[in-house]
Amino acid sequence: MNRIKTIVFILIVVIFLSVIGYPYLNNFISKDSNMAKKINVTKGEYVVGKDINQGLYDIEVIGEEVRFMQRQLSDRSKILGIKLNTGEKVMIVGEGKVNMSPASFNKINLKSDKYEINHSGFYNVGLQIPAGNFILSYSGNVEKEKPFVQVLSSKRNIIKTYDFTNKKAYEITLKENEILEVNKFLFYESESLIITLETK
Repeated sequence: MNRIKTIVFILIVVIFLSVIGYPYLNNFISKDSNMAKKINVTKGEYVVGKDINQGLYDIEVIGEEVRFMQRQLSDRSKILGIKLNTGEKVMIVGEGKVNMSPASFNKINLKSDKYEINHSGFYNVGLQIPAGNFILSYSGNVEKEKPFVQVLSSKRNIIKTYDFTNKKAYEITLKENEILEVNKFLFYESESLIITLETK
């Protein structure tokens, strides 16, 4: 009888640790298993899995403007946490150089009750920004189009979209392991625009 109780107790502990520890383990595995490798590329067409390793990348433009996967980027523009899958084609047009490095997943620091996102990209909730309730807004010059933000599942399925067409701010809830996709603009990057998450 005691042996059965011990087995049941161990099973309960394992299940409890699995449920509680999953978000942290998942973030660790996602970060640690990234197969991206640092590479510098210039204009041309590249095939992921052949010319570029698949994985999660931070990209930065150096020098002249380029169009990277249909987005116009200028010198020092960055897009963070881009996922490239095997077989996908990456097209680069322009005279600049693109530095591609494994995604760093840098934490965004809280400043005066706000998290300021300065670059378009994909941000992991629980790793880079905390879970919680926020006011999502933007500041800066909006010329041709409005920012576009989405909340994604850990598998990058769309949960909610915020396009700022009719509103300048939204109340949002971010949960552990979700991904916040930030597009300052869909077809070009603006250094003057900042996306803000204000704590509630």
